[in-house]
Amino acid sequence: MAKPKSSYGRVLSALVYKILLEEADEGHPLLVASGVPERKTIRKSLVDQYKVEVNPRTISLTLFDLERIGIVVQKDHSKRGGWYPVREIDEDFARVILLSLYGSNALPNNEIKEIATALAPVIGKSVPEEYDRMFSSEITPWEKRIPGNMAVINEAIKRNRRISYTYALNADDGNVYPPREGYIPDKTVNPLTIIAQHGDFYLLYSLGGKDQIRSLRIDNIYSAKISREQRIVPEGFSIKEYMRDRPYAFTGEIQEFKVLLEKDEHSHENGKIRFIRQYFGNQPKYERSADGKLYATIRTDWNSFKWWYIQYADVFTIISPEAMRDEMRKYAKNLWKKVRK
Repeated sequence: MAKPKSSYGRVLSALVYKILLEEADEGHPLLVASGVPERKTIRKSLVDQYKVEVNPRTISLTLFDLERIGIVVQKDHSKRGGWYPVREIDEDFARVILLSLYGSNALPNNEIKEIATALAPVIGKSVPEEYDRMFSSEITPWEKRIPGNMAVINEAIKRNRRISYTYALNADDGNVYPPREGYIPDKTVNPLTIIAQHGDFYLLYSLGGKDQIRSLRIDNIYSAKISREQRIVPEGFSIKEYMRDRPYAFTGEIQEFKVLLEKDEHSHENGKIRFIRQYFGNQPKYERSADGKLYATIRTDWNSFKWWYIQYADVFTIISPEAMRDEMRKYAKNLWKKVRK
């Protein structure tokens, strides 16, 4: 059985297919007899358009993969006469590409936005020009609502406009439904960007100032529309700086948390650093005290630290702040009451 393609592989397949759609015209190097020029052309386009470096062999394998699933064919199999697309991306393939894009570091955010917007009509069955009406009344499964909402959000940011929406309700049957009329009024916010965190997609938005930034699950947004009001972006706001210390889609003030790395049965604690690095990168600072204990200082928001620490409470001891120590004591006490029943 063939192994499923990696997220990067699926993204690369989508990009190569996109290049074929744009460049594989009659007489173009992509359709000449030699296989070398076609790979060079695709490779150059990947670098020029998407800043992605790929070796020729990988491009060849990607082309064969696309042929195998019926997306492209060789013009002349006997003479390797180049490649050309034979059909548009269908809904299932587009959905796979979209989810792969937002789960990959292979592309910069602006390129992801462009491709996601282009895919939205395929998945959402809507006309790309009619952003203001997109999904305003149609109830669709979450996987179809996500790209539609993304298209509205990205277009609003492009136009520098605010967006309005209503937020879905969670029902006791496990499904999500649009709010009843009048139950939750329309909200109008300033969209900042789309972020992907641990398999879920969020809208990061502002109510006005830097201390009023919030996040919202995109799959729970209904009736997203572009407002006529001008978008307000907090002065000095940088999405890169904002998300640098936030491993989860939580908002709130950044503060410092200090933890002690517990030693394992072999009296080692260095291996625990990976549990910090995989969430907070290389930002945390480490220090070893005179008695040989290893400490880490982590900068993040309150809720991000809380939910990270719950996963690794048996590995780290909270040193400060005292308020977080109190919070975890309450959490542990409540948890013990529930599990002892």
